[in-house]
Amino acid sequence: MLYTGSRVLSVDGGRDVEKEHPVKNATVTLFEPSPKEIKDKKKATVVCLVSDFYPDNIKIFWHVNGEETKADAKSIQTDLNSISMDGNKSYSITSRLRFNIYDWIKIRTITCKVDHYAEGSTARTHNDTLTVNAEICGVTKASKLQSMGTGKLTYLILICKSILYGIFVTIIAWKTKTSYSKRFD
Repeated sequence: MLYTGSRVLSVDGGRDVEKEHPVKNATVTLFEPSPKEIKDKKKATVVCLVSDFYPDNIKIFWHVNGEETKADAKSIQTDLNSISMDGNKSYSITSRLRFNIYDWIKIRTITCKVDHYAEGSTARTHNDTLTVNAEICGVTKASKLQSMGTGKLTYLILICKSILYGIFVTIIAWKTKTSYSKRFD
């Protein structure tokens, strides 16, 4: 890359490409869905903001629980054009991924991955990951898992008590039977 005054020259596949401004790497930020949207609309929209990048040549990918979501999915809405900022020195764009409430509670992680083609055909990858801790009816996944653990422990204790009670009753019945049979022999 060569800086010549206010212009930047970049080599792309053996040819010089002129850029008006220096390359800026993309900043990727994920925003959680609004609790009001989840409660009222029974939908969850995650927003990926890609900002402060130059030149304007990117691809956005969504990954849910580590699996890539197809770009043509109806649940993905990406702005058609990026917005120029600072007199075309940088750009920003948003992409949204929407879930119904039943799919939302099953999700563990969501990643917005951005390939920024700043230097020709080689992409620089930037991403942000959101760990989902969905709350349904006032109960979070973490508290649900904790209560499930407590429930399992309580169940295990009850089973152990039942086994011990069964052993105790068996011993008493056996002793009673042996003492009864000794009296009448």
